[in-house]
Amino acid sequence: MKIKKVIYFILIYIIFLFGCGKKIWPEPSVAEDKLQVKINKVEFQEQCYKIFFSIKGKKYNIKKILLQIETKNDFICTKCPFSLSKEIQIDYKIQNNLYYSKICLPNKISRMRLKVINIYTSIQPITSNIYLIKGD
Repeated sequence: MKIKKVIYFILIYIIFLFGCGKKIWPEPSVAEDKLQVKINKVEFQEQCYKIFFSIKGKKYNIKKILLQIETKNDFICTKCPFSLSKEIQIDYKIQNNLYYSKICLPNKISRMRLKVINIYTSIQPITSNIYLIKGD
């Protein structure tokens, strides 16, 4: 009877030793879960902008995509830092392996970029290239 108690004690000890302890939740791997976005071209038609862009990485990690715009001033400085005038959440579709979104805005736009919000809050939002709108 004493041997059974010792065996039970050893088994319970082993279970607690390996079964308990510091548990951590898995963290997203920045290298694997990060996204890349690039504005390829923008067309101005019927008073609206049609934005074509590409996305690389795990597209199912996208929470939302925001269009950041800079409205036209009298003087356009292409070398100056991007000056955010407005930010709009966009819906997008796919055409010829490129994503696109059509947006109609009353103001003239000088530059734009996209901002992608990842589902993992530990991964910082990423922005695309700054796209210069030439005479519309």
